[in-house]
Amino acid sequence: MTGGVLKPGFKADIAVFDYWNIDYSSAYGDPHHYSKGMVHVLVNGVPVILNEQFTGERPGVVLRRR
Repeated sequence: MTGGVLKPGFKADIAVFDYWNIDYSSAYGDPHHYSKGMVHVLVNGVPVILNEQFTGERPGVVLRRR
């Protein structure tokens, strides 16, 4: 399977980014910087980045193979 499926009840992560403004400022020796241009990021349907601002939510879960 190469792609995902968005359906009610499924777990999904969605990233909406600004292609023309995406940039990163992290480096191997200085890794603690966030990427620029990430407009919205939803994890399991919960916004963790909304309008380029972190929401403080941490809804991620580990998915295990059955």
